[in-house]
Amino acid sequence: MQFYPKDQDPRLDERSARFHGRVLKEDLATLPYVPNTPNRDINVARATNHVTWDYGKDMWGEVDHLMMNFYVKAKTTDTREYLEDKINRDVVMLLKGPRYYEQAKVYCMIDMFYPEDESIYDIVKVPKKDRKKAGWGISGNEGDIVYHVTLHVQECNNMDLAVYDEEGRGDFFNLHGENLELKWRLLNGLDTGRGRTLSICTMGRRIV
Repeated sequence: MQFYPKDQDPRLDERSARFHGRVLKEDLATLPYVPNTPNRDINVARATNHVTWDYGKDMWGEVDHLMMNFYVKAKTTDTREYLEDKINRDVVMLLKGPRYYEQAKVYCMIDMFYPEDESIYDIVKVPKKDRKKAGWGISGNEGDIVYHVTLHVQECNNMDLAVYDEEGRGDFFNLHGENLELKWRLLNGLDTGRGRTLSICTMGRRIV
């Protein structure tokens, strides 16, 4: 969050959001499940700022709102909850670098009803009369599938922090106020808060 004097209204200056959108586009390409195509199809759908007046500091407060579109490789057995949680947690680890934000709300939506790419081996399993329209791409091994993802990253202002002011929320959280950094540390066996590591199975899939 950046602050500006009263005479420097930043409401029309969206350079910070555009810069962070470009940086996040490059960082998303490093995730192993983002398809390695020539342009990777990672798009900055929206990069805008949100400005409010901070009465405590008597200054303008500016935060970034980013919306990104990209594709992910997955398995047909992956659930929506598993994939969205995994993407959110991995994005948080990218955001914790020095070029981003101290606090942010992160969430994504996956279009699982209309996959972009499906394996012909999975398509033919479904009777022709029950078969949905196939994806625009038909490739991959049995069980492989590609989904479109819409990712939202909202840098937090004081109002966001007040709305989600619950114990254990942390600096990076989702729409439910769940601490995404803590979940990442627990699921990757780094810390339980009680001096020992932990390995967790969720929804039938081992995360670590």
